[in-house]
Amino acid sequence: YASADATKTLNTGNPLTDATYYVSQIIGFCESERIPIQIQLIPVFDAPVAPSPVLYCQETTFDDLEVTLLPGGTKGWFTTIATAEPNIALTDVVTTGTYYVAQHNGACWSNKTAVQVTVNPTPADLNSTAQTICGTFTLADAELGQMEDAVVKFYTSETSDEVLPMTNSLVTGTYYVSQTLNQCESDRVTVQFIVYENLTAPVAPATQFYCGTKTFADLDATPTTGTIGWFAIDDTTTAPLRLTANVSTGTYYVAQLNGSCWSPTTEVEVTVNLIPATLNDADQQLCGTFTLADAELDQVDGAEVRFFASEASTTPMVLTSPLVTGTYYVSQMVLGCESPRVAVSFVVNEILTAPQAPAVQFYCGTKTFADLDVTPTTGAIGWFSTDDTATTPLSSTETVSTGIYYVAQLNGQCWSPTTQVTVSVNPIP
Repeated sequence: YASADATKTLNTGNPLTDATYYVSQIIGFCESERIPIQIQLIPVFDAPVAPSPVLYCQETTFDDLEVTLLPGGTKGWFTTIATAEPNIALTDVVTTGTYYVAQHNGACWSNKTAVQVTVNPTPADLNSTAQTICGTFTLADAELGQMEDAVVKFYTSETSDEVLPMTNSLVTGTYYVSQTLNQCESDRVTVQFIVYENLTAPVAPATQFYCGTKTFADLDATPTTGTIGWFAIDDTTTAPLRLTANVSTGTYYVAQLNGSCWSPTTEVEVTVNLIPATLNDADQQLCGTFTLADAELDQVDGAEVRFFASEASTTPMVLTSPLVTGTYYVSQMVLGCESPRVAVSFVVNEILTAPQAPAVQFYCGTKTFADLDVTPTTGAIGWFSTDDTATTPLSSTETVSTGIYYVAQLNGQCWSPTTQVTVSVNPIP
């Protein structure tokens, strides 16, 4: 009824308006008393606007989902379109599925909007271990334990929004790096890179020859800016040989180090021979005519003996030169290695001709060898009982007996050839 005392009922098909209505109920022929009911009509909001389908990353809550509400409206999420009241808390974490959102105007819920949500996992953080890299690289070359198909993003700071181009050179410094997979980006990690230039292989003679004890520090190799290292095999991931270690004949590989980065290697064939022993430096007396090549100084078989005029001379004497009285400085060369020089004094005496003497000599009475007839050239006379001047000569004061004797003349310590003399000595009657 329009009023408490109205006799005409309102048409039930009439639209409700903001007003007070008087309402009774009839059972059979009996009507109850009327009660006033105040009607206030509140417009129902339209369904909220929400994009669908949408993609989010894990740990997204329903409150984070994008929904556009009318002024004064509040949102609510439902698991089905038929659910009357919201049954999802705004703080609940979203998982992949279809949900329904409506807006409340303070009294009534609007129609619902279906939202299809896909939730992808957030990738794990990248490896933040500091890296030392050898060579020239771009950011795209960095290996940080990223997932397959992930997009690695480099930033200059923790908060920068600008992603560095992956074609940028990777240089020494600190980067802030994340990975994105299925549109979800990991947290950024701080990564320290140290990038060293790859140096060229050092310059070194391919064949090197040494005498005596040498260490690897003695070998010939020229670096550009790095530190030299020698290796037993062509693999710089192995430990380099100690520079103080002695070198043996063999093939070695030399590289140069820049920071912790080895250059390519240069192969070097090294030959190390022993230094021969010094020659015998005893003084020598020689008889006759000799060249330097004739000298016997206990040299090694096959050795090249070298004679020098002085200790400091750099030019060896010609071995066909005559060996004369004097002091020489002598070394021996074996397999390209020369011994230290020693000073050797030579005294070289000419061998005189045999002295002239009558082949048969006759004497009466007592005679000594000094009385026998012999003519020397320049040497001193000596008589021998055998044709061997290596034996001791007979005393010049010794009495001569009938027999055959041999006479020679002495020059220094050198005896001439002998002259045979037959001597007859008869007593005086």
